[in-house]
Amino acid sequence: MEFERIYKKSIQLLEKESCEYAVCGGVAAMLYRHEPRFTADIDFLISGPHSLVDFATDTIEAFGLKANVLRMSELTNSPMMHKKTSPIAVVVGRSERDKNATGLDFLMPVQGWSKNALTRAKDNIISLHNVSAPFLTAEDVLLAKFSALTGVGKRREKDWSDVVSIVQSGRELDLGYLGGEIDHLKLSIPMELERELPKAVAVALKRNRTQSRRRSG
Repeated sequence: MEFERIYKKSIQLLEKESCEYAVCGGVAAMLYRHEPRFTADIDFLISGPHSLVDFATDTIEAFGLKANVLRMSELTNSPMMHKKTSPIAVVVGRSERDKNATGLDFLMPVQGWSKNALTRAKDNIISLHNVSAPFLTAEDVLLAKFSALTGVGKRREKDWSDVVSIVQSGRELDLGYLGGEIDHLKLSIPMELERELPKAVAVALKRNRTQSRRRSG
């Protein structure tokens, strides 16, 4: 199975290069959801002393995928003037021949939630396909989803679905940590999604949304 092969080999390469890493994205979210959601893409949040972009690009191309670099400005719809100076956020790997083929993405540690997420993942080791690896915790998956939804005009279906399903799973969440990080990162999401969340989380998100409106007004 191609997904399993790429997943296992990527972890081997990350370990060989002594990268700090954690499984994130849809693969991590899938473990915490109330109901399963298929994902064909494998995402790793990575950090390390060497060139992370070069490592990500070389690894992606070793699987016969095309690597594409995306900057933070491209993820947040920033003005054109900021695009060239914006930090690289993710190296995306996709097949040019088969849109349904397994994809491989490497997230750079440039987003506000990433540092704590990597640290907490060290104590969250999960076995998948008979390989043990650090995974983002459920709280940090939610923070990553909130970050993706903050300031976005259109509804991002997969992120929206993951948030609702993780909350509905009944999993015990560290609401104190979530609320504190939401305030620290100034995260906010659409009002209709806030209604699906635990009160402590919704209150923090609403507070930041209100403050954001005041700043922009």
